[in-house]
Amino acid sequence: SCNNFEVIDLGVMVDEETILNAVKEHDPDLVGLSGLITPSLKEMEKVISLFEAEGLQLPVFVGGATTSEVHTALKLAPLSRGAVIRTKDAGEMALTAVEVLGPQGQARLEAIRTQYEAIRMRYTQEAEPSRGSKEDLLEKQEQKRTSLKAKRYGVFVKDDFDLSELEKRISWRMYVQGWGVPFEDEEAKRIIAEAKELLAREEIASSFERGMKVVYSMMKVKSDRHTISTGRHVFHFLRDEGSGFSLPDMVAQEDAVGFFAASSALDLEAILDDDPVKTLTLKLLADRLAEVLAQEAQSLIADLWTERPRSIIRPAIGYPSWSDHSEKKTLFELLEVKERIGISLSSSYAMDPPSSVCGAVIGGEGVRYFTVKDVSRAQLERYARRKGVPDRELASFLKDMGY
Repeated sequence: SCNNFEVIDLGVMVDEETILNAVKEHDPDLVGLSGLITPSLKEMEKVISLFEAEGLQLPVFVGGATTSEVHTALKLAPLSRGAVIRTKDAGEMALTAVEVLGPQGQARLEAIRTQYEAIRMRYTQEAEPSRGSKEDLLEKQEQKRTSLKAKRYGVFVKDDFDLSELEKRISWRMYVQGWGVPFEDEEAKRIIAEAKELLAREEIASSFERGMKVVYSMMKVKSDRHTISTGRHVFHFLRDEGSGFSLPDMVAQEDAVGFFAASSALDLEAILDDDPVKTLTLKLLADRLAEVLAQEAQSLIADLWTERPRSIIRPAIGYPSWSDHSEKKTLFELLEVKERIGISLSSSYAMDPPSSVCGAVIGGEGVRYFTVKDVSRAQLERYARRKGVPDRELASFLKDMGY
């Protein structure tokens, strides 16, 4: 049945995080998204953008009454470095999936990409002379209009975590990936069992619980589509010139946004020894627990809004949608991170302990994950000016930003 495909049906009205978690759990060959009403097109964009942010490049098939080949070519396919494929019905999807996953799969995908590129060429004007101009980029997207309000504003600290509860939320697939072992192998099961046994030791558990801390906040902010500011603290952002996406567009002119920093390893050095396997195990576990703490921070911040928004994103500084690591300095000053929970920041903006994460929590209609991957020199120079980078440091700054 199902044309020899095993189908994992997640149901209807499924949010992007649930779909992402299912992909990580089941490791499928492809994902199918169906939309019958217009709002589902935006939901598809969220899913594809989240996959891209997570580095997942498996084929995504879209279909349903609300989809079209033109919309897929213009709005969905550019969001992914993988493949987004629109088919008119389930029968065509099955046939195309067989081709894509077959021996000539890459050739079939390249043909689809070429087809969509031709559609984009017909429907968009190439304006190379004005590429990167501030006005053109702003016209590609709209700013969020509806502001969020909060029950409480301020900066808060949580440091009383129960390791046994957080352990249940560890992504063991990602943990095993750190060892370079396929998740389905027997070796992976052994590695996971040894890690769980280590976490069950009283001295290990106690050390992790002493070292797991989160500082989080809810702030009144302003967005001018280039920056997000709260008081004297200003965060700067780049804009992807292909899609037009930038995080300040996902914040209303006046809004409520959360910021956080979290670490799972503030007491890790106390339990490290000369055993290299144990040391690597503990460091990989600390990385996974830091991600769980970031999820905790998101939940704590979401509880501070007067109404929990349906869509929430948690962009971390240094990651695809907010790639400038130097922005950590502003966040550390805003939240007094070192003073409150002990995470320090090096001159090159590396966090210590390394198993730490910091970023923002943004909610509301239209928020989504995306990747800033298409940035012109003109935009980078404007960005550097806004940040106050002196002319003599501009070349070094552009190099640090990968230009």
